[in-house]
Parts: sequence; structure tokens; C-alpha cells
Amino acid sequence: MPVDEATRFEQLHDHYKDTFSYIQSSETRRNRLFLTTLGLSCLLVLRALSPDVTGQAIAAVLTKRFDLPMINITVFGSALWIVLLYTIVRYFQAAASIERCYPYLHSLEDLLSIEYTGKAFTREGKAYLDDYPRFSKWVTFLYTILFPVLLLLAVGISIGLDLCREGSSIGPFFNSAVGIMIEVSVVLYLQLVHEQHKKQK
Repeated sequence: MPVDEATRFEQLHDHYKDTFSYIQSSETRRNRLFLTTLGLSCLLVLRALSPDVTGQAIAAVLTKRFDLPMINITVFGSALWIVLLYTIVRYFQAAASIERCYPYLHSLEDLLSIEYTGKAFTREGKAYLDDYPRFSKWVTFLYTILFPVLLLLAVGISIGLDLCREGSSIGPFFNSAVGIMIEVSVVLYLQLVHEQHKKQK
């Protein structure tokens, strides 16, 4: 059954608020995952450069903190790769979801702003993107280009060092397979970001 204009506007407005709330909660989750990914990536690089020292230090901390038996360094290394893969996939899922939601939010703003003149209901669309400051462009570059590229380098270097150091055992090959999955995830994310930015121009 057809709805009147007031009801239609109210429904659109409620949906706009819900969509914006969803984006905000996704951004909070993405930010937490970013920090976790950054920490794990640093740990991965430290482990690649000095596996014995890093492994023993982490094992000692985990043993003391959680009252666990001493952890095998090789097992710790493989666990680190798996946890990093999981965190990176979740981080990119959250980031991609936000990237894909914004065009939809902008379309809702366009529908709502028909009822008004000026900049009403353009907070996340036209008003935000007009005269986009250089600092915001720089931050976008850091998050969407530089961090993923550095992640690719860190994972690639860690794979190489693992294989050179322990090429004959199964552990480095398993870790390398996980590392390749991480690299594929990063490349696909970069492709998605590039396509989204092309659509917005």
C-alpha cells in the first residue's frame, strides 16, 4: 500500500540513522583490528629477524601470564601466522564493508536532502567531500595504500627469511602458505579500494 510523503521521509530518515550507526560501529571494530594487525605484524617481523629471542621472550610471557607450559618456538611461529591471517581478513572485511556502505549512505542523503535546501543531510556526502583537506587525503593514503603495501613487504620478507633459515622442515612451508593467503588478501583489498575510489570520482 502506498505511503504518504511524511511517512516515507520518516522511514528514510530512520534507515539513514541506522545505516550511519552501523558504519560507526564497523569503524570502531576496524580500528581495533587495525591496532591488533599492526601489533601482530611487528611481532612477525621481530620473529623473522630474531626467531629464537622473540619466541623465547613471548613463550616466557605467555607461560608467566597464563600459567601455561613452555611453548615450542616453531609452534608459536605457526600460531602467529594463523592469528595474523585471521586478524587481517577480519580487518579488511570491516574496512571493505565501510567502503561499500558509504555510496549507499550518500544515496540516502540525496533522497533526504530533496526536502531541504542548503547542506541538510549531506554530512557524510557532499559536505564532507567538498574541499577535502590534504591531511584527510594523507590519512586515507596511509590507511588504504601505505599500510597494505608495508604489510605485503613484511610478510614477503618474513616468508623469505623463514624459508632460508629452515627450508628443509615442514613449518616454513606451512607458514609460507599462510603468508601467501595474507598477500592475496592484501592485493584483493587494494584492488577493491582502487575500484571504490574510481567509482566515487
